[in-house]
Amino acid sequence: MDSLDIRVSQRLKTIMKRLEKIVRQETGEELGLGLVIFPWTRDGQPSRVAEFQYISNAPRPYMHGVLKELIGKWDGGMVDVPHHEKQ
Repeated sequence: MDSLDIRVSQRLKTIMKRLEKIVRQETGEELGLGLVIFPWTRDGQPSRVAEFQYISNAPRPYMHGVLKELIGKWDGGMVDVPHHEKQ
């Protein structure tokens, strides 16, 4: 881990609390969230997969199932849903 990884790790809980607050303010609901923070790997640079950091407000087994389902849908050709215009 380098200094950026450590800074992110130390702030993950604060970042999640802020995201939960934003989602609650914007939707009026408490929703499940999962966040993956990772370094961009550019062509020709070594991967830093070990430095992926993850946090969620849901139990790990639940998020594991959610992520597997999402990846299955992506692998099955699910198209991206365009962002909706704010009314």
